[in-house]
Amino acid sequence: MNSFKFFLTIIVLLATGTAAHAIAVIKPEAPAKVPVPKVIGYAWPYAGRDLASELGTGPVVAELFTAQGCVFCPAADQFFIDLLAHAPNVIGLSCHVTYRDVTKGNLSLKACSDRQVGYVSTIQGAGVFTPQMVINGNSSSIASRFDQVYAALKQAAAAPPARITASAGADHAYKLDLPKPATTKPGATELVVLQYQKPIDRVIADGINGGVNNRYIRVISSVHKIESWKPGQDQADIRIQPDENAAGAVVLLQSPQGIIGAADIAF
Repeated sequence: MNSFKFFLTIIVLLATGTAAHAIAVIKPEAPAKVPVPKVIGYAWPYAGRDLASELGTGPVVAELFTAQGCVFCPAADQFFIDLLAHAPNVIGLSCHVTYRDVTKGNLSLKACSDRQVGYVSTIQGAGVFTPQMVINGNSSSIASRFDQVYAALKQAAAAPPARITASAGADHAYKLDLPKPATTKPGATELVVLQYQKPIDRVIADGINGGVNNRYIRVISSVHKIESWKPGQDQADIRIQPDENAAGAVVLLQSPQGIIGAADIAF
């Protein structure tokens, strides 16, 4: 009898131990992981400073060449937004190039890549890279190096282009009062209209910045040269048919030496 009880006790202990072991290894199913947006790690570098006064009355034209697939571009995009908020005398344009692009939801425009390549032949030391800031059409800076950009803006503000007066008429017509360019050589000076879009909020879908929730402002949607304008004219009548989602347009009188005059037209 004692042997039988001992045998039963061993069986119970073994069963209890097995059950305890089974309970210990059973775990609830882990919840699905939710992607966390990446942190850009950007802060406005000029807090407490009055850039509106520092950069004068302008205008200063700042063209940001950027791409959603460029690792340093999200910070440059945010700096661009802050710059325009703190320095209203700066006329900003965000030009998304076709290289370093993403496959979904891209904002790129071939005319932007063409415009950037064109600057290589007119700006000494300029290259094709992102993020790039071209100031007044005659200087190039790495747009994620904010002090470098500010130094270029400060220098440009000392000799700003003229402000073009644009008088609105009916049916998207505008009369422009233009400064006289230094040269009347055919083809040397161009009158260019660059339309820009309303602000865009977008999560970058793929690539090195996949998951970054970014805002883009003044993204160029089209670039048109005014063929009817002739070098030397001090007035021009143009018609701007707004692109879809367009917020406005910047009109530039531009030569290979830089931007001669600029107008910012809100639709």
